[in-house]
Parts: sequence; C-alpha cells; structure tokens
Amino acid sequence: MDALMSRILEMDSATIISFLDYVVIGILALCVLSGFIKGMFRSVYNLIIFVGLMLLGWFLMPAIVNFALDYNVSSFNLNISGVGITTIRESLPAIIGSFDETLGTLMVEGTETYTLLFSLVFSAFRLIMMIIWLLLTITIFKFVFWIIYLIIRPRTKDAQGNKKRITFVSRLGGGVIGLAYGLVITIMLAIPFAGLTSIGGSIGELANSQTTTVSYRFAKATNQEYLYLDGEAADPYSEYAEVFAFMQQFRGDSLMGQIGGIGVGKDTTGEKTTIDEALFDQLLEFKYGDVKVEVRQELKNIASAYVEIFNATGGNINFSTISELDQETLDSVLGKISNLQILNAAAPVAVEYLGNNPKISESLTEMGMTKDDISNLITEVKQINFAEEISTIASAVIDLGKSGLFDQNEDGENKSIMDTLLNADSSMLTSAMDKLGELGISDMVGEFGVSTLLNGAAFGQILDQFGISKEDINLEGIDWGEELANLGGVITALQDMGLIINEDGSIDFTNLSQDGISTFVDELFKSNVLGNNTKLIVATIKQVLPEEVQDFVQIDDLTSEDLKSVLSVGSTVMSYMDKETGQIDFEEMLKSEDAQKLGDAISNSDAMAKTIQDMIGKVLTSVGVGIDFDDFNIDGINWGNEIVALGNIMNELDKFALKFGSESTNFSFDDYSETMVNGMVDTLFTSQILSKNTKVLMQAIKDMVPAAYKDRVEVKEMTAAEVKSLLSSLRSELTA
Repeated sequence: MDALMSRILEMDSATIISFLDYVVIGILALCVLSGFIKGMFRSVYNLIIFVGLMLLGWFLMPAIVNFALDYNVSSFNLNISGVGITTIRESLPAIIGSFDETLGTLMVEGTETYTLLFSLVFSAFRLIMMIIWLLLTITIFKFVFWIIYLIIRPRTKDAQGNKKRITFVSRLGGGVIGLAYGLVITIMLAIPFAGLTSIGGSIGELANSQTTTVSYRFAKATNQEYLYLDGEAADPYSEYAEVFAFMQQFRGDSLMGQIGGIGVGKDTTGEKTTIDEALFDQLLEFKYGDVKVEVRQELKNIASAYVEIFNATGGNINFSTISELDQETLDSVLGKISNLQILNAAAPVAVEYLGNNPKISESLTEMGMTKDDISNLITEVKQINFAEEISTIASAVIDLGKSGLFDQNEDGENKSIMDTLLNADSSMLTSAMDKLGELGISDMVGEFGVSTLLNGAAFGQILDQFGISKEDINLEGIDWGEELANLGGVITALQDMGLIINEDGSIDFTNLSQDGISTFVDELFKSNVLGNNTKLIVATIKQVLPEEVQDFVQIDDLTSEDLKSVLSVGSTVMSYMDKETGQIDFEEMLKSEDAQKLGDAISNSDAMAKTIQDMIGKVLTSVGVGIDFDDFNIDGINWGNEIVALGNIMNELDKFALKFGSESTNFSFDDYSETMVNGMVDTLFTSQILSKNTKVLMQAIKDMVPAAYKDRVEVKEMTAAEVKSLLSSLRSELTA
C-alpha cells in the first residue's frame, strides 16, 4: 500500500488524468462490445437488473441498516472494553460509556447525544452496506439473475429447430445499451473521486498560494555552530502539489469528471452540484432532527473559507489582519461559515454534555442553575441556527476589532475600559452591538450569563463594595437582544458627552456639555436593565468620581432627570477642584456664572436635595459662618434658587470688601450710601437660608461693626426691614 501511494504521489496530474481517461475509455469500449455481442434483449436485461438492484438497495438500505444494528451476535462471544457484544444498538452505548462517565449517563434513548451518535452510526453503516450491496450485485446477485435469464430468455431456435442468430439491429441496440451501462458504471466510479476532489480542490488553492519562505537552521562548522539560510522552499504542501492539481483539474479535464458531471442540480446551499457529487453527499450525509449534514459540503466550506482568508491576508492570519479584510471578502467567508450545518448538530450535544458533566454541573448548581434550567437551555439551543449565529458573532467581533476595542497601548498593555470606549469607532461599535442584538442566542446567553454573574463570588464582593444586595437587582422581563443593541447608542452618547482621559489615566469630567449629558442619560435609560437598577448606576458613579466629589452624591436611587443633575453638578464642582490638593473652591464657584447652571440642574431634581444640603453646609463652613449647619432651619428651601442666591450674595459682599466670619474687616459707613447698604441687605435676604436663619446674618454684622458698637447688635431672628433699620441707626451714630 505504501509503495502504491508513493508511486501515485510521484505521478503528475496530467498522468493521473490520462490514466483515468484510459480506464473510462476501456470501460465504455468493453460495455459497448459486450452489448454488441449479447444483443438488445440481454443488454437491456442486464442494465435493468443492475440499475434496479442498486435502486432497490438504495431504498431498502434504512431497513437493512436497522436490521444490522439490531442483529444479535452474542453467539460469537465478542467483547470490547469489557462489554459483551449482543447487538450494536444495545452494546455501542455501553462501550462508549466505558470511556467517559458523562457520555455513559447520556447513552440512553431520548438524549441529544444518543440521537447524534446513532445518526452518525446509521450513516456509516449505510455507506458500508451500500458497498456490500454493490459487491453482492456484481457477484451473487448477478449469478442468480443469470440463472433467471436462462429461464426467461427468448428461444434460441426457430420452429424448424435451427439456431437463431442475433440480428445486426439487435447487436447495434445492444451496443447502445452497453454504452449506457458503461456510463452508469463510470458515474459510480466518479462518485468517490467527485467527493474527494470537490473538497481537495479548495485545499489545492491553498497549496498553489503558498510562497517560498526562507528557513533558518543551525549547523556545525568544525567546532563552532553557526546560523545559515536554507534556500529550499519551506512549503508543507509541495510534496502533494500534483495531487492537488489533479483534484482541481478532475472535473474539467478528465472524462470521468465530465461524465459524472452530467445532470447538474443544486445542493443544500443553493450552489450548483453534479450528479456524482449529489450521490456522494447522499452516501455520506447524516441527519440530526431537522438538520441535514452533508460531509462534503461541510469540509468544502471550511477549506474554501480558510483558503479565502489565507489568500486575502497573504498567509498572515491573525485577528488584526482578518479585521482589516474588505467587506466583500468578509461577507463571502461568513456566508460559508453560516452554511456549516454541523454546528447546528453539535451545539445541543455540547450543551447537554456540559450540563451533565459532574464537575461542570456542580459549578452550574452553585451559580443557581437547576436541572430544569439546563434542560430548558438545551431545548432553546435546538431552536437556534448556530451556523448563522456564529457567522453573525464573527462579523460582530470583526466590527469590534475595527472599532479599536481590542487595541493596546504602545507598551503592549491593555487600555482601561473607559479609555477604550471613549476612543473607539462608535459606528463600528454600534454595528457590532446591532448584530449581537439580532442573535437568537442573546436572550439565552444573557439569562445564563447574568445568573452566573449574580451568583459569582467576585460579583458579590463588588455589590458589597457598592452597598447593594442581589435582591436589589431587578432583571424581570429583560430583552437581552434589545439591551445589546442599545449599547451602541449609549457608547456613542458617552463619547459625545465631553469626557477626557488624563495622562495619568484618571477621567476629567469638567468639560461635560449639558446637551451631551442629556443625550447620554436618555440613551442610558432606554435600557431596562439600567432603568430597573438605578441603585447600581448611582453606586457606579460614586466609584468613578474622585473621592472629594463622591461626598456630594448622597442619594442611593434616582430617575433620569436626577442622573442628569448629578452629572451636571459633579462636572461643575470638579472644574473648581485643585487637582493636586483635591480642595474645592466653593466661593469661586458660587461667584461664577456656573452658579446659575448649578441652580438649574438642582431645580430639575428632587433627589438632589440631600446632596445640595450637604454641599451648602460645606460652603458655609468653608467661608467661616461659625454655626453648625445642623442647627439651621432649612424647611422648604428651594436649593436651586439658593445656590444662585448665595453666589449673588458673595458678589455683593465683594463690593463692600466684606466676607463672612473671622476674615471680615471692619465696615465703614462713610464709604457707602444708605441706598447701597439697603441694597446689600435685600440681596442677603434673597437667600432662604439667611432669611430663615438671620442669627447668622446678625452675627456677621456684629463682627463687622467697631468694638464700641457691638453691644448694639443682637444676634437674633430679624426681618429685612429690622436689619435695615438697625444699620440705618448705626450709620447715623457712626457718621455723626
């Protein structure tokens, strides 16, 4: 056998094709000659019997295979892997189960694994039985029907007892029938060649595309080793180049290929196929439920897809080169992948195996999955076209690669998630998310993934860090496909919001635009996952913001308007924070035009009340009011207006060179008119805090007047009119 294979490999493709042509010509010539000699009747009889027997075997084959699978051979005392052989159908599951515990539990009728196993066994036995049937047809059956022919053949003598001679017309008809017989035989011989060359033709394209590469080798020169270049071509396919050439030329250049190629039709993918290829597919196909797997077409698609990628990337196949392929090539390759029916047969079996594997099953149980959950998962998997799903996933992953999601820093380290998202190509990300959202598997993976995540120890630690329990998370009625599709819009809005990544990797929130914030939050709340779990959003925001700003987020839950306010306020506050010390210049912030922006943001969110109360307390403390904020009366305060009022007050006090608390300077009425002083009082009373807590104001006034007049100022609650009257009285005395 090795010697024969070696001689075949030494033959060039032209020689192989010529040899096959001689074989075909010889078969046709012998069949024509035999038909001419035998005449019309016997030639037709032989052709009908041969074709009839082959068709009969074809249609009876399912029954024959089932008979073979159920035939009891226990009398032969056969034993494989410690299993006594009775029938193949009964013994095979036990044999396979002896190699793997999980497979052993699945080797029962009704499981996906059992069904696929016997689909493969049935297909293999059908091929074997067809070969045996063919051998029987040309031996035993031929002998039987030769005897029948002797009984039914026409008389060889006429009425006078003279031997009849076969007429020339009968011989000519026999020759034509013999030619038809020869064509049938040629087509049958072409079947294995057609199948193998159909697959090998694609591999041959790869062999032809291989380029010569230089290999480096170590060799010894006297006592020293040195590196030299090996000039020989490092082509792993070179030894089989002529075989691949034959495979590519078989259909068009050989008589066998041309004769076997009659009766062109279409295969399961809609592509053109020939009669010999169709018969090859029928012999080697297997069915799994509604899935029909044609081995030739599967291997051809795999080889063809690989060759197309190989040629398009110049042989340098990696994620980067694949993601850079043009769309036409990608569509072609993914189209071939989407036609791989073997994936639809293997996926349910793989899920069933994983679900019943003791170690994996234990892990799934720890994640909260029950046997019923696994069973339902398998049922869902069977309803999904995995070939198309994998093609879509591959397309989405390529889009993600083009978006830059997998890019690394110059030093080779992975970028942070936020840095990656902000710099990724949003159109490619959106395209990828749309494709992932269309997947039938998305809901299944979403539910399984979330269940796994929620029951994982790592996620539990994160929730504890955020102060959230699993019971706080609401995932009822989630459409995971829609959630994935929404992510594209969320990421695009995130990029447009104005976030900046600093050189140290920190996030700069100071340039957020109001429109950007509004669009981002609106996109975010299109997600039911996030909309139903706003506590998680708040906790995440707190973790992202600097520690100095986290103190201002005193809410645990929020609405979309609340989140807009939080982001707007946080962005504004951070713009007044010293990056080195972390200190926030509240006074400068409230004196600026940003005070109005803060006020508007606060007014739109009821949930900001607690946050702003805390911030106002810090403001008043920082400017030296000297009174504990917890003692203030803050009932019914409009915090948005209050922020604006405090800013106006500080600007007004600047006109008088005044400040609250210990930094105050003595106030001189000589420098200001009564109208200006009254105007200052009116501004002070625009603050609801000061108007409700005038003790603070009176303390400030007492600090400003000369020591001799401090006793005239009582620290008590007063109206604006009373304050004006007091200041007018002091003015009269001080300017007298």
